[in-house]
Amino acid sequence: MKKLFLSFGLALALTGVAQAKTPPEVLKPYKEYRAALKAGDNDRAYEQAKRAWELAEKMMGDSKTTGDLAANFADINPTKDYTYKKYKERMRVHARAIKLADLHGEAAADMALVRHLNRIETSLTLARIKNGKYIEGGDGSYFDDMEKALEKYERQGSTYEGDMEVLRARHYELRNNHEKALTAAAKAEELFKKRTDNLSTHYPILLKLFKGNSLRGVDKPIAAALEYQTVMQNLEGAIPAEHPFVKTAFTQWMLTRSELEDAGRLDEAEQAGLCECWPYENYKNQALPLLRVPPRMPSRARRSGHVNVMFDVSAEGKPINIKVINSTEKIFEKPTLDSVAKWRYQAAVDAPEDQARKDVTNKVTFRLTDMGGRLIPEKR
Repeated sequence: MKKLFLSFGLALALTGVAQAKTPPEVLKPYKEYRAALKAGDNDRAYEQAKRAWELAEKMMGDSKTTGDLAANFADINPTKDYTYKKYKERMRVHARAIKLADLHGEAAADMALVRHLNRIETSLTLARIKNGKYIEGGDGSYFDDMEKALEKYERQGSTYEGDMEVLRARHYELRNNHEKALTAAAKAEELFKKRTDNLSTHYPILLKLFKGNSLRGVDKPIAAALEYQTVMQNLEGAIPAEHPFVKTAFTQWMLTRSELEDAGRLDEAEQAGLCECWPYENYKNQALPLLRVPPRMPSRARRSGHVNVMFDVSAEGKPINIKVINSTEKIFEKPTLDSVAKWRYQAAVDAPEDQARKDVTNKVTFRLTDMGGRLIPEKR
């Protein structure tokens, strides 16, 4: 199956032929951009990608390389000093990259549609500009543009259209219009079911997360938990077990399961298919987590990190005697301790002093990503 891993930094590498035709003044910042990406320095990559694209515009004009460099710049999210002006600039550059996609010859359709999707994603992830409200793309213009592109390239009913509907579901979910979000989600599912283009993207997985969020929004927590559970268990093996999507699904699943228990609906949920204790062994007195409050990312954090902790679980299910074993950086330790103190485990049934509830170890991970969803690595 042909795979396209969209929107996670589709950093286009210039071919040897393209580099041979590219002025050295453009190649220099382009190579620095690539090095910064590899080092996980998004701000440096943003600066150099912008410079490479601007120089290409001046020296190469309308060319395939100019379009590729525009796409690289538009797809990077800086982590500091990000203003609305910069956001609007990136949206203009997205449009420029889309316009030049036709210079890719036989690959023009795929390239253009990928760039349309990336522009929509940028509008969804970066538009919290005024009073916390999503103001950009509210008229659906970016979706309209993609629909026109699907018609132009005769790709209606394709994976790309399904991907677009996933983003439309996200568009409505973010605006708390959950009924419309679920309608878009249903359309996406139908498109993915009937597609024949043999493309594989990450959007069907994201759809389960977005759909779960909207199901919670319309007070259908059991159905929501089952959506999260599908990603969490990763039955199709589409993504690694340590992937952030799985982590996100697990967090939402735990929260929803805890709410169902508080509402006295756990038996009903388990009859509907909710796992009793995934991914832990089913022992009555095992320290089974019911609620894990995620830690707050320190404002001074510039990279991902983790903290290994050890604690005992009281008979009531509360973590006690919490201590840090080690950490990648000190700034992560306090939020970890604060977070773990709020966790809750299954209360002991028969043996409250069981050894299985002592010296419980856990790794609390802080995953810092840029605005495009790219993971910023831990400090080495």
